[in-house]
Amino acid sequence: MINSYIPEYETETGKTSARYPIIIIRENIPTSSRSLSSLSLRIDIEAISSILSRLGSLVNEIDLEIVSGLLFQPTVLWDIFRFLERTHEFMRMIGLRMNEHFLIEISRWTDYEVEDWNYLQIKIKLLERRIDKFVLLKNLISMATQILQEQTRREIVILVE
Repeated sequence: MINSYIPEYETETGKTSARYPIIIIRENIPTSSRSLSSLSLRIDIEAISSILSRLGSLVNEIDLEIVSGLLFQPTVLWDIFRFLERTHEFMRMIGLRMNEHFLIEISRWTDYEVEDWNYLQIKIKLLERRIDKFVLLKNLISMATQILQEQTRREIVILVE
């Protein structure tokens, strides 16, 4: 849940207020001991802008609703950043560049046959046919297993098309 927090402070010209979004971390959301030390986390507009900018450099397409949801799950968001950065490193290592050889999209995969069953989907779209999708997927899943926390692995689906 995001609420507005308006602190007031005195200046030479009088009272002034600034608006910051406050992200409330619900107590029933599991977090690791090193991820959060309090239930409330204040993030200013510059921090949100930085998050959007960083995501924009790692993916080609993402829905703002998904970003909003990830702000409620800071450990998952952090893991997604780490995974995307490692994916880019791996792709560069095998000679592939974003926008030239592949695209990355983050979306929500929903199984309409099972109620409330949806996952964050990281989709790598290959723009070249010469790349073996199954070998790439196997390597990405192996990498994800090594670097992502178990909580994050339960929240995402990795797809290569």
